[in-house]
Amino acid sequence: MNCVLMQRKKQQDEEEAEMKKAATDAAYQVRQAAKNTPKRLPSVTVRSPMGSNSPGMDYPMADTPQPAADEGNASVSNG
Repeated sequence: MNCVLMQRKKQQDEEEAEMKKAATDAAYQVRQAAKNTPKRLPSVTVRSPMGSNSPGMDYPMADTPQPAADEGNASVSNG
């Protein structure tokens, strides 16, 4: 009877070792995939002005609306 228990224990240990090996291999594959993934292309960023509501944040150039040259400030009156 003791021999049967030892065999079961050995089989269980082997199965656990296989599961650990599979998990290790999977983690390695994930690390390799992350390592070989192309990085984002660098984009031009503009720092926020000192008085802005969100200091220290960078904004991509495309997201910063630029007023047209012929637009004036509607709240300023000439005269």
